[in-house]
Amino acid sequence: MSEQVPARLISVEATSKVLGVGRTQVFELLRAREIDSVKIRNRRLIPVVAIDEYVARLREGSERQS
Repeated sequence: MSEQVPARLISVEATSKVLGVGRTQVFELLRAREIDSVKIRNRRLIPVVAIDEYVARLREGSERQS
């Protein structure tokens, strides 16, 4: 049996699904450096940890406003 390894890098499309936003919004977040990314050849990939960090910052901000 082969062991499945969780992805450490995901595509812009997968990131948009995880965050519940469109691809354009993900590219805007990347341009604004709100989410880190890496480029491997011609693919822009987002570390899963970068998404987790972004969501944590969003939650932190919303808790401060409450």
